[in-house]
Amino acid sequence: MVRSTPDMTTIYEQISAALAGNQQFALGVISGIKGSSPQKKGAKALFFGDGRIIGTLGGGWKHGLTHWAFCLGDQPHLRNETFEALLKFSAENPESLVQPSICNRPRHPVVMPKSVFKRLGDAREAGLRVFLKSHQHLARSIECNDPGLDLDIDTPAEYEQALKLVCSDAQRIR
Repeated sequence: MVRSTPDMTTIYEQISAALAGNQQFALGVISGIKGSSPQKKGAKALFFGDGRIIGTLGGGWKHGLTHWAFCLGDQPHLRNETFEALLKFSAENPESLVQPSICNRPRHPVVMPKSVFKRLGDAREAGLRVFLKSHQHLARSIECNDPGLDLDIDTPAEYEQALKLVCSDAQRIR
């Protein structure tokens, strides 16, 4: 089921509304394509705990997946360069759990190979953080200079800080 409200036109507005409403959701992003695809790189969808989906990742996307990226819903402000570096590093280390880091501190998003993702179904660990720690021997990190990696949006003040960061990045790109 795909639902959207007419007054919310961007995925970021949808994320903002979901955060304001304390709704649980996951953000899916197509980060790379091999062969043909009904969607382009960068396509996004929100998956809510109640079964709603806003956006689309296209048909048949499950069959060729080799990795899963666990992105925090309150991190839509990460730089594209961070995602690109993370995905390239993941491709160079296909059997590793890959995370960006700042000053050797691992951050989200986490890119997980299919072999590790399948273990999540039987995992006894309480949460992803504990699961990642128990699979530390598979972890690789890549240093990234992205201040958004340290930004967690839990309050209106943190949201304002994220907006300033995104606006300054947009001006830097121009």
